[in-house]
Amino acid sequence: PMVDVAWLVDSSISMDSYQTNLSANAPSFYDSLTGTDFRLAVVNIDVSSASPRSRPVNTNGSLGNPSTGTGQWTTSGSTFSSMVMVGTSGDSAEYGITALRETLNHYSFRPGAQKIFILVTDEPDVDPALDVAGTATLLNAAGVKTYAITFPGYAMYCGAGSITALTGGSCGSIANPDWSGTLNAIAQSVLAGLGTYRLRDDLPLSEVSYLASSPGGILSASQLDWNLGTIGPGVTRTVTVRTLVTASGGSIINT
Repeated sequence: PMVDVAWLVDSSISMDSYQTNLSANAPSFYDSLTGTDFRLAVVNIDVSSASPRSRPVNTNGSLGNPSTGTGQWTTSGSTFSSMVMVGTSGDSAEYGITALRETLNHYSFRPGAQKIFILVTDEPDVDPALDVAGTATLLNAAGVKTYAITFPGYAMYCGAGSITALTGGSCGSIANPDWSGTLNAIAQSVLAGLGTYRLRDDLPLSEVSYLASSPGGILSASQLDWNLGTIGPGVTRTVTVRTLVTASGGSIINT
């Protein structure tokens, strides 16, 4: 399954720590998509006070041409982690809903790919002509599911009638100090929409140390996750885990 994911990142002066958090936790997102045919893009949403306000970010960190369908994609995790550091010199007036509409024109999307837009901002949309419902209609017609990492009190982004609710996505809190859970939850939602399967094993790390797994799983805290991709009827998959027992005495049960 194919998925094209565009991240729309606020570049206002208050976003420095949030961009750093996103960059640091990005591996928990793109590692979760292993096994799918995914591409990642980044949009700087605050470049200009005039339309188009946003710009696609090139893989080298420079700004691309807006509204031409030539925005650049990457499949490199390290490149993506660099691209999301869009800086903090953007316009102070936030138009996140407008940026969602503009992103449709910044990029060429693959036929048949699931389109995912993820907006990261710490401010509400202040557009006096704000049109959430109209934007949702446009995004739904293009097959875009929208997510947001922001403050949940911003009604245009989170909750009933918001852009995420109207397009089938969800909203995570930008205030959480650890974004790995938020990014993993978004990735799992994306995978569920693709019809892919994931396996999770909770390891008793007070009694064992994790050594390796095959195929390679992703260990987060005590949870070991595998993205098994699409599995057809009657098809089986096998995974193995190697651990070192560190507890003494008694028995160890891992189910």
